Amino acid sequence: SAQAVVAPADRTAPAQETRIVLPATKLTFNFENVPLDTVLDYLSKSAGFIVNKKVAVPGRVRIVSHQPVSADEAVALLDTALQDKGFAAGREGRVLSIVTLDEARLRFSPIIIGRDPKAMQAGDEVITQIIPISRGDASQLAQNVSALLPPTATVIVNASSNSLILTDTRSTVKRTAEIIQALDGSISAL
Repeated sequence: SAQAVVAPADRTAPAQETRIVLPATKLTFNFENVPLDTVLDYLSKSAGFIVNKKVAVPGRVRIVSHQPVSADEAVALLDTALQDKGFAAGREGRVLSIVTLDEARLRFSPIIIGRDPKAMQAGDEVITQIIPISRGDASQLAQNVSALLPPTATVIVNASSNSLILTDTRSTVKRTAEIIQALDGSISAL
């Protein structure tokens, strides 16, 4: 039985995320057109996840990696496959919940603070990023970037802190932060 270890939270660096560390065992993750339950059963047995399937996911999934993957990478691959169907794999420690994308956005997206796109990771995990605006007006920047966001993304303006709160995949957040940085930087060049 694997033991989970909680990494200490670093309150001085908001971009850091606290995660439960799973065993370092590499997993063979090759599933070709199988029911989701087959993948979830494998993750439970091989990586020690406790599976909480809150919704039924129709159809089958295809998740293939020709190289062994870590438990974290396996969850990321599963999450990518599920997002194509409108679902997500939300993780809280060892508990892996299968939920709708909307529930994942509300319940499982880690909250990260920062505006430097170079410090942001790309990927399909849904996150909530708080982006402080230094020179421009957050309301105006939200209007500028809204047309460039996918329908799944949400952007909220917090006028009192002149910040944007953006929820979507890491890749969308990173790309949007690059645009915001360019626009916010060009304001200071005027």
